[in-house]
Amino acid sequence: MGIIAYCPNGHRMKVKDELGNKNGLCPECGVKFRIPAKDEQVAAVPVLKTGGQAVASAVLPLAQFVTIDPAIVAELPRARAIEAAGEPKALAPEATPEYTPEDRPEPQARQFHPAINEQLELAWCIAFVGGEPTPPYSAEMLQDWLDAGESTGEEIVWRADWPEWLPVRQVFPEYFFV
Repeated sequence: MGIIAYCPNGHRMKVKDELGNKNGLCPECGVKFRIPAKDEQVAAVPVLKTGGQAVASAVLPLAQFVTIDPAIVAELPRARAIEAAGEPKALAPEATPEYTPEDRPEPQARQFHPAINEQLELAWCIAFVGGEPTPPYSAEMLQDWLDAGESTGEEIVWRADWPEWLPVRQVFPEYFFV
C-alpha cells in the first residue's frame, strides 16, 4: 500500500513500506528527514469545516527527540528576559554569573573519511542499484550517509573530479565487512 510521508517543509510523498524508519530525501526541496514507520503514519488528513466548506488541514510531521552536541548548544543565542511592559531586554554575558566566554567549549573539527577529506568542496553522487544517480551531495551529506549505515555496499559513487564511477566498497572499505 505504501507510506504517506511529509518532509519538514510539508511536501507530501508516497514511499514504499520497506523504507519506513529510514532516512529519506524530499524530491521537492532536498531536505533529509526520517520516513515514519507504517504504524506511525496518519491514517487520513483531518478536515476542518469553515463557513460550510470543507478544508483539508495540514498534517504536521511527527516530532522526535534528538541529542544535540554541547558545542552546538553553547553557540546558540542566549534567551532574552521580557520586561513587564513587554519590551525585551538583552542579557549581557556578564549579567549571568554562571556563564563566562571561557566556559564555551571549542567546537571540534568534523572528521571525514580520507577520500572525502581530499577535496571537501567537491560534489559527490551516489547511484543505487537499478536507480538514477542522486543529486549532488556535499562532503557533509555523504559522510552522514556513510555514518548512518544506509549503504548496502552495492552502490557506486562518483566525485566531481573523477572520470568514472567506482564501487562504494572500493572507495570506503572501512564501512563494509566482508
